[in-house]
Order: sequence, then C-alpha cells, then structure tokens
Amino acid sequence: MNGSEHTVGGVGYAGEIHFIHRNLKYLNLDLAAKQPNGILSLCVFLNESHDDNLNLISLNNVLSHVHYSATEAGLASFRFSTILPAPEKSKEFWIYDGSETIEPFREVVKWIVFRSAIPVSSSQLDTWRHLLRTGSENEVEEKMHSIRQLQSPNSRIIRSSFKSVAAAELPMEQKTFTGTG
Repeated sequence: MNGSEHTVGGVGYAGEIHFIHRNLKYLNLDLAAKQPNGILSLCVFLNESHDDNLNLISLNNVLSHVHYSATEAGLASFRFSTILPAPEKSKEFWIYDGSETIEPFREVVKWIVFRSAIPVSSSQLDTWRHLLRTGSENEVEEKMHSIRQLQSPNSRIIRSSFKSVAAAELPMEQKTFTGTG
C-alpha cells in the first residue's frame, strides 16, 4: 500500500498510473513542460488484488519485454479507457495545479486524480516493478522507483468534483487529499 505518489487522508495505494498529455500547441513534451498550461496528467490509483486485471494482461505481456528505458515494443490493440475507472466512477476526481513527480519537479502539471481505484494483481504489479529507468548500456541499473516524499499542499487549491460530508466542513487547504507535487 505504499506504491502511490498521492495519498487520500494519509492513506496510500498499491500504486498509481499516470497518463501524461501535452498541450498540442507545443511541438513536444519537453517544450510543453516549460509552459504553465503545457501538461495534463490523469492519475488512476491501483488496488492490489488476488486476481489479474484482465484489462491489463496485453499491456503486461508487452511490458515483460521492456525492461530498460527507451526500449520499445509494439502493442497491437489496447484501449486505454479499459484501465480508467468505470464511466460512472470517473466522474469523481480531484484536480489541482502541481508539479512533475520526477526531477526537475517543475510546477507545470495540471493533475486530475480519480477517486476510484482499479484492481491489479500482485504478479501484474511485479512486472511493473521490474521496469528500469536506465538504458541497457548503463553499468548501474536503477529501478523505476519514483516515489517522492509527500509534499505539503502549500497554497495550492485542490478541488473535487464531488461533495464529501467530512471534507465539506474543512477549508480547502486542510482537506485530507495530499498531492506529490
């Protein structure tokens, strides 16, 4: 339960997936990352379960061939919508302006963090945990553990698309959702 970079009420999840999108008016992700409106990241929490998530099997099959950074493998057909929360659950989310979760931690990401988590088995998580952030030519292999210490919300405003009885009484800065950036 400590693989997520975001927590809710101080509680983490087994992991989280980020879908990083760039504003198309910028030619590439590097240029977009230098702009305040350049990057949008969707975050989906992962709950560890006993059974494989059938929607992740084809993705995991490809990932088992991709260990190093910059390695490519083809994925014939995959619908990313299958690893988002169900349509009725995807209407509940938090949104805030934050930072990248890896260095240089620029304050350029608009985050949408879904409230609902998707299930993922321990064996599926293990495939992801073997991904490396280094290339095959590097002498030292670094695992892709990008868990950053929790950051204070500072003066960030975190909005939710839903009303919570407990959180409705708290000022926005004191709500229990904590972001990473």
